[in-house]
Amino acid sequence: MVSSAYNRILIPALCAILLMTPSIWNHFPLVTSDTGAYIENAYHLSLPNDRPLTYSYFTLFTSLHLSLWLTILVQSMLLSLLILSFIAHILQRSPDKKQAVLTIILLCALTSCSWYTSQVMPDIFTPMIFLASVNYYYATTFKIRLIYILLIYSSILTHNSNLVITLLFYTIVFVIGILMRTNPQIRKKAATLLIVSVLSWLTLCSLHAIGGFGFRPSKSSHIFLIAKLSENGVLKEYLDTHCQKEQFRLCSYKNSLPDHAWDFIWNDDGPFAHSGYWDSSEVEYSNIIKGTLTEPHFIWMNVKESLKATMRQFILTNIGDGLTPQVEGSNPFWKIQEHYRSELIPYLKSKQSTGAIHVQMINLLYACSFILSFIVLFLLVMLKKIDLRILFIIALTILFCLINAFTTASLANILARLNSRCLWLIPFVVIIVLVELIWMHGKQSNLNLQHHATTDAD
Repeated sequence: MVSSAYNRILIPALCAILLMTPSIWNHFPLVTSDTGAYIENAYHLSLPNDRPLTYSYFTLFTSLHLSLWLTILVQSMLLSLLILSFIAHILQRSPDKKQAVLTIILLCALTSCSWYTSQVMPDIFTPMIFLASVNYYYATTFKIRLIYILLIYSSILTHNSNLVITLLFYTIVFVIGILMRTNPQIRKKAATLLIVSVLSWLTLCSLHAIGGFGFRPSKSSHIFLIAKLSENGVLKEYLDTHCQKEQFRLCSYKNSLPDHAWDFIWNDDGPFAHSGYWDSSEVEYSNIIKGTLTEPHFIWMNVKESLKATMRQFILTNIGDGLTPQVEGSNPFWKIQEHYRSELIPYLKSKQSTGAIHVQMINLLYACSFILSFIVLFLLVMLKKIDLRILFIIALTILFCLINAFTTASLANILARLNSRCLWLIPFVVIIVLVELIWMHGKQSNLNLQHHATTDAD
């Protein structure tokens, strides 16, 4: 009994440490330029322009205002528990301790998973939503199902993109459940999760309405959408067509629109800064966005550009976006100095702060792992080593990653970080299946050896 309880704590804790490997190697949790904003927003009651408050409060409460290491530890422990439950549901049994640890080691070595667990950023909560959703489907008690629902709800609220991702994913799964009449549980549980997604939308919209910003999920969605239209070329063509009869402030900048959405927003001397900025751009930007979504030519152009962006996004496996030195003069530096002063010296001595993180070879490995996972998957299907139940879970995994790529590429940026935060789920499922096949083969070989030994003794 004691041994069993010990293992229930030890194995998840060991797996959590493995998932923290990049931060341990870095000698400090990884940060990006956005980390400072997430830290700072927890100390203000006002809603930020460009993100929900949920992850900010998660960071505040889990760090205990003492150390960002505690935040990374909690993230890693949550993911560890979700992964171990996911493995058990895939295999329909609790995996052997060594098998579970080996699977996590391969996951950390061959995919980007641990790099996102190690960042003080909400990106890791997007794949957590998928894992928790599958675990919810298999959960057998009301208490466990409720825990998964609360985790999914909280995770959706950590990033605006999760609202769209979950709404699309759960809707598609619900429709699949209707078509698969032999398994009504898919339809019922997808409907429950769809309600959770809608509640997440209502929560954020209500918070903004209470704050006086209207019943909408984001204060600045019009800014990010117009920035995306700038990136994909739709904005330029729309302005070329309409500037002769409509006096948009952006017309003065239609020939100097930046190539990337982030440059449109964060350039203090760019078109955005001179066309209303955060305070007074909404009316003009909203009218332009409405035009691109109602005129047939631009509807088709949006669809075409969105599909192209999704395909470009889906194959991005790289890590390293934003993992540049965030030293004196950067937002993370200021906020760590202000709120976690005791950690400032180790932060400045970390590999990231000293520019010692080089990920070229790691990115090559992850790209090869991603390609190889599809090759292995194809061979396993051809050899009939995967049953329909697991094949269905793999299909859902690919669907979730495609929806993530579509959402982020269509509404935000074509950026490796926004894709590889989820893409590791595909090789992960293949790793689970491969390790299980190897494990079962090894057990069968041992049984055969024991049988031959017994026969020879007789």
